[in-house]
Amino acid sequence: MALQKRKVVSALTKKGFEKDNEGHHVYLRYRFLNGGKSGIRTRVSHGSKSRDLSNHLIARMSQQIKLTKKEFLELISCSMSQCDYEKIVLS
Repeated sequence: MALQKRKVVSALTKKGFEKDNEGHHVYLRYRFLNGGKSGIRTRVSHGSKSRDLSNHLIARMSQQIKLTKKEFLELISCSMSQCDYEKIVLS
């Protein structure tokens, strides 16, 4: 299962991740609802020719943001709220 890179970045920014462009990568850093920094981040290459994220990259990104692959897909599909995500990260 491949996901569109644009859709993933858009979904994560709606859930509290902030985009930070550095070189050939876009870093997405998470900020807690109270505004505090979390240290959670993932990255997406914006120089890649592929517009889709492979299963391998989806698994890596989910690990980087402290979720299982299933939870990551729920976060992207918007069936998991930002509050739900914070509860998982903080537990």
